[in-house]
Amino acid sequence: MDVNIVPNFLASSAIYPIFPEIARHNDLSFEGSYFFKSTSVGDRPGRVYGLEELVRLEYEAFSRVPKEGFMALPVVKDSLAKFGNAAQWPR
Repeated sequence: MDVNIVPNFLASSAIYPIFPEIARHNDLSFEGSYFFKSTSVGDRPGRVYGLEELVRLEYEAFSRVPKEGFMALPVVKDSLAKFGNAAQWPR
């Protein structure tokens, strides 16, 4: 069987790392990393982001969304119902 004709859906999906501290704490056999990979689209491979860049881009993206509209999204409402209102959590 030619393995090149079988799509590897996991390789084309987004990758979220296991941070080194968590890998060490759990005695994993690998170091862990701070690198995230976006989903591949067609022949375009996903882009790799470091932790600092990903956090900066996330803040930029969320800053363009009005808070009221974001808080009204069903997925946000459902999460708040399950986990409570994060705005009331200690900082």
